[in-house]
Amino acid sequence: MGTLNNSAVQGTDSTGSQYASYTDANVDANGNPTEAQIEEWRRKHGKVKCFEVDGKLVYFKQPTRQLVSAATAALTKTRDVSVYQETIMKNTQLNFVDETDQDVELYFALAGKVDEIITSKSATLKN
Repeated sequence: MGTLNNSAVQGTDSTGSQYASYTDANVDANGNPTEAQIEEWRRKHGKVKCFEVDGKLVYFKQPTRQLVSAATAALTKTRDVSVYQETIMKNTQLNFVDETDQDVELYFALAGKVDEIITSKSATLKN
C-alpha cells in the first residue's frame, strides 16, 4: 500500500482505489495538508473526515460497504477488534500513514475513532 505523507508516493489500496501523488507542495510547515490538497481529496473521494491529534490533522476517506464487510469478517474470524480497526484505517487514511504506523499513541487515538470514520449520518426512529 502506498503512503501519503510529505513525499511523492503513488499506490493502490486493497479496494483498488489509486492514491493521488502527494508532495511537499501539498502540506504546510507542520506537515498538515493544504486546502488545495483537501479539496483534491474531496473531489476524488467525496466526503473526507479530519481528526486532530497533537497538532496533526489526519484525514480519512469514507470506507466502502465492501471494506466494512471485509473488516467485519476479519473481526468475526479473529475476534480481535484491532484487526477490524486496522483494516478500516489502512484503507481509508489519506495522510500521516507512516507516522501512524510508528507512533503507538497516534495509532490508538485514531483507532478509537474508527466508528466515526465509518458513520457519516445518523438515523432516528420515527413512529
